[in-house]
Amino acid sequence: MGRWIHGALFFALVVSATAGEAQPPLLVRVEDGAGTRLELAHARDARHVKLCVGPPLGVHEVGELGLDPLGAIGERAGPLGVLRWDVSSDVVGGTGLAAQALVVGANGRVALSNVVALARRSEANAGAGRVVVTELMIDPVAVPDAVGEWIELTSRAPCRLDLTGWELSDGGRDRHRIAGRGGGPLWIGPGERLVLGNSGDRARNGGVHVDHVVRRFVLANDADTVRLTDRSGAVVDEVVYDAKSWRLRPGRSMALRPEFEASAVCDALRNDPASWCPSTSEL
Repeated sequence: MGRWIHGALFFALVVSATAGEAQPPLLVRVEDGAGTRLELAHARDARHVKLCVGPPLGVHEVGELGLDPLGAIGERAGPLGVLRWDVSSDVVGGTGLAAQALVVGANGRVALSNVVALARRSEANAGAGRVVVTELMIDPVAVPDAVGEWIELTSRAPCRLDLTGWELSDGGRDRHRIAGRGGGPLWIGPGERLVLGNSGDRARNGGVHVDHVVRRFVLANDADTVRLTDRSGAVVDEVVYDAKSWRLRPGRSMALRPEFEASAVCDALRNDPASWCPSTSEL
């Protein structure tokens, strides 16, 4: 059974579910000694769940992909209902395949989970769009730029990532390699946000909590590029702005609109000035 989801053709496996409290569905790929599996949580109120799997183009039946349901909605991990599927080695070894869960709630409402890549990828190569730039403080007025500029990153990855060895650059001379404290890791989990700023001193930077201090990287007030690359050198995200088309306002950060944060379909539109909006408070 075919269905279009976020512009790609996926195929659906229908699984009955029990009633419960409504929560946003969360699909996660888990890898351990037993192999690879998909887990769907936050779906205890579901009446039906459709696990949709497929490539951007082409036709694949779910059965051929080797996805076998291991449990049923109603299994509990703490307060959550969890549904699990085995993922065959053939699927994991493939390229371009993705999964997404469609949940029909007891009230009839339909909700989509996040999209999870099925091809095995190392953390060293997160791939474009796994971590995105979601907010920029370009021109603070309450404190000097040298201590008040910051960049917010948000993870769309299905698993925790270590950003150690990743790099911020502007395509020119500004370049900063990310490293955890004391040479340790700098983790970002699914849906989490990290703030990278010029100063970690809240008494000097305008009261902003900074997770990682950036050196040798300046956000120009007129126009600039913010490029994030992983340890392999692959570009994970890039934002290009200019003061005129973005209508930059001194003291106001620019935030990516929420609808552009979560969907990979919108990646091509994220550099459009209309995809960003100024904050309501001044710093």
